[in-house]
Amino acid sequence: MSRQDGNTDNMDNGGSENKRQGTISSARFNLLSSMVGGGSLSLPLAFHQTGNLFVAPILLILTSVLAQQSILFLVKAGVYSTANREGARSNDIDGEMTAASRQNNNMSNRKGTATYENVASQAFGPNARLFSMALVCVCCFFATVGYAVLLRDMLEPIVDSLVKPSIEGGGPTLARNAAMLIVVLCISPLTTWKNLTALRKVGAASMASVLTVGLIVSYRSLECQMGVGGNNEADNDANVDNMRAFPPSLKQLLDAIPLFISSFICHFNVLPIHNELRCPTPDRVRQLVRTSIWPA
Repeated sequence: MSRQDGNTDNMDNGGSENKRQGTISSARFNLLSSMVGGGSLSLPLAFHQTGNLFVAPILLILTSVLAQQSILFLVKAGVYSTANREGARSNDIDGEMTAASRQNNNMSNRKGTATYENVASQAFGPNARLFSMALVCVCCFFATVGYAVLLRDMLEPIVDSLVKPSIEGGGPTLARNAAMLIVVLCISPLTTWKNLTALRKVGAASMASVLTVGLIVSYRSLECQMGVGGNNEADNDANVDNMRAFPPSLKQLLDAIPLFISSFICHFNVLPIHNELRCPTPDRVRQLVRTSIWPA
């Protein structure tokens, strides 16, 4: 009785931090904000290089299908690795009574514990744990660097209108780098949240901004490709030449494939989002992934 009371007190003291607070909506926004970013801004180039009339749409659909299946496989691996780890722990410590108790806790609203390193450890042994952690850190680090550089380039017109650039054309300047640093420092407090569900409103705001950019790009595409907005005949002929069904070369096709893949990269956030999702049944997980991938 005293042991059970102690466990109950520990769970109560954990408060909402140890409970699943994520909904389908909040999880969807977090997945979408992970996917739809710099990769989506590169899709026009990918479509141009691979053939925007036929090959590019096929590649986009194929990439989305593969991304959906890989996310579902990752979730299953996380669930199995957690079950195996907790099952082994219960057998070593408390026997069948504690195993039953732990199973009941897993079916409750307790926050999940699946991680990349546990999946790698269960699949390839203990040495793979540190290796997988290093890979995730490197991936997130270079993604952060890439987004920072992209942010600096997007802020360039605003910064140049306020401070006269010291060099002609694009490239890093003191003012541009300072603007990038200021924005990074402004969003840094958001990284101190203990769970991704707390960022659901930020994810919704990011989706609204990306939707606005998408509408602007779509209008500009119609303006260029179909002569909307008073383009002259020479421009129309040049735009028609850019409409093609197949890539002009194998090199451009191979260069564009990573751009399609980067548009659906969100796997480093899949397990944390699944850990916070309420009632993460297979049907709800499939619904989450399906309604996140295809709108993206």
